[in-house]
Parts: sequence; structure tokens; C-alpha cells
Amino acid sequence: MACMQGGSAPSDRDERKAVIERSYKQIFFHALKVDREPYLESQYLNGSITVRDFIRGLLLSERFLSDYYHCNSNYRMIDQVIGRVLGRLVYSNEERLRWSIVIAERGFTAFVDQLLD
Repeated sequence: MACMQGGSAPSDRDERKAVIERSYKQIFFHALKVDREPYLESQYLNGSITVRDFIRGLLLSERFLSDYYHCNSNYRMIDQVIGRVLGRLVYSNEERLRWSIVIAERGFTAFVDQLLD
């Protein structure tokens, strides 16, 4: 339940800011200034994009690609992204192989898009 201040519910903007903080912690495990994506944040804050689009933007950000994707195997990335985005383990080696084929044939962006859609 949301905290009430002065008898009124927190503003939509405050709720969106909280979602932004939680999203960074979910994807990067922290919310450091260096990881911030100001343009994505402003789009989400003004309602131009959804939470799903914000998460997609974080996963496809240069920071995530350089610090996570380019440093790991496809299998490791599948495990990490499914864990961070869906909050679960990969169901099986077959699921891992299917996603790995998507990444190999169509790229990481296609994997992220299909997972979020």
C-alpha cells in the first residue's frame, strides 16, 4: 500500500520515479549514477513509454551491452536476462537452446523484444 503524505496519495510522478529506481536495481542490481539513462527516464516520466519499454531500453543500453552482454556467453545472458526480467530460472536446456538460436540468428535485440513481448 502506498504511503500517504498530508492525506493524499503520492503523485503519479513519484510512483514513476520509484519504478525507475526499482527497474535499475532489477536490471543492474544497483542504481548508480553512471548507469542512468536520462533520456529513457524522461520518456517514462512524461508517459511517452511504458515500463516494458523502459526495461527494454535498459537492456539494450550501451551500459548493459558493454558491461554484461559483451562479457558473457549467450547461455549466461539468457539465464541472467530471464532471471532479472521475469524473476525466474530458465525452465530447461531446451528453452536455453531456443533463446540461444534467436540470439545467434537474429541478435540480442530480437531476444529482448521477444522476451518482453
